[in-house]
Amino acid sequence: MHTDRLGAWLLDAGAAAASVDELALGFRDELVSSGIPVGFFNVGMFVLHPEIAAVALSGSSTGRLDRVIVEHAALSSPAFRTSPLRIVTEERRALEFDLEDRAASTTFPVLEEFRSKGFVRYHAWPLPARHGPCSILSLALAKNDEQAVRAIERTLPLLSVVLELHAARYLKQILLRTYVGERSAREVLAGRFRRGDHQELEAVLWLSDVRSFTDLTQHYPAADVVRWLDQVFDALAEPVQRGGGEILKFIGDAMLAIFPVDEIGGRAEACAVALEAAREAQSRVRETADRAEREGRPALRTGIAMHLGDVVYGNVGAKNRLDFTVIGDAVNRVARIESVAREAPSGIVMSAEFVRHVSAFTESLGRFSLKGYDAPIDVYTLALDPPTKR
Repeated sequence: MHTDRLGAWLLDAGAAAASVDELALGFRDELVSSGIPVGFFNVGMFVLHPEIAAVALSGSSTGRLDRVIVEHAALSSPAFRTSPLRIVTEERRALEFDLEDRAASTTFPVLEEFRSKGFVRYHAWPLPARHGPCSILSLALAKNDEQAVRAIERTLPLLSVVLELHAARYLKQILLRTYVGERSAREVLAGRFRRGDHQELEAVLWLSDVRSFTDLTQHYPAADVVRWLDQVFDALAEPVQRGGGEILKFIGDAMLAIFPVDEIGGRAEACAVALEAAREAQSRVRETADRAEREGRPALRTGIAMHLGDVVYGNVGAKNRLDFTVIGDAVNRVARIESVAREAPSGIVMSAEFVRHVSAFTESLGRFSLKGYDAPIDVYTLALDPPTKR
């Protein structure tokens, strides 16, 4: 049994793997090529994340490994509560079972599934981290092989260290994406995070906010308001991100996002995907509001403003507290336009610069004198009754 070979692989290729997926697949293949009778392979990596509890890579002895994202709620599910992995993670102790012993399947139903596939032994080991939660390695073996098991156990301390390294990398990437957005995360990971680092770009700017939010905060408990606001942000955020938009920040009840023109493919394309995202977002917000009304609670509505213009995108702030954001006249303009969104039945308003590049039927809301601008600004919305084609 080539324990030294497994250790050497972990220190070299395993530590240098581009992702935890590559690490897991490579380690599985090394186990198999070392003669270990792997029938089923699973590595579970617990992470510190507001939505995700763990990432698992699982599969047979050949082919790809399936990536499973485990949400926090899943740790309270019957499937996990009756799994041997719960004991491994909570008590940090190894478990092993003879799968030909039907008694074990009564306690842990998943073992019957492994037994039915012809596997004869099940092992699960905790992989404790010095910093952070415990990870897991579990295997179902196609035949009894104590020598193979001992060889695996000798590699576990090294596997724990390498997996913790990957967990830290994964955490850095996913937390950056969660808290600063995909585009800003790429900038940070590429080393462009010094104060003053910036670039000029053309983008569709999106600014939305919740109607009558001040009144809401005065009359309802803060915990309820936060929960309702999160529901609205979920409805807004998914269409924006799916359309290639980048959410830059949440400011109280407002959300600022950009659709970079060059990344999406041109002005017309960027305006089209932004408008489609706005339509879908408003539809989702209406569904959330309708559900709220049926449940007898406040129905939150939103206004969305969009403008096409040039901005400076970069790292701005104090020496020890920076923020990736956009600045420029285009940002001011979209904020002013949003202030009249309540005039539009659709809740969607657009600048003349934006409307110039869309094929959807729009109509003028009029010219508005907006704070900070000498001349009135033309504001448009979606036409309620678009012309009928003949």
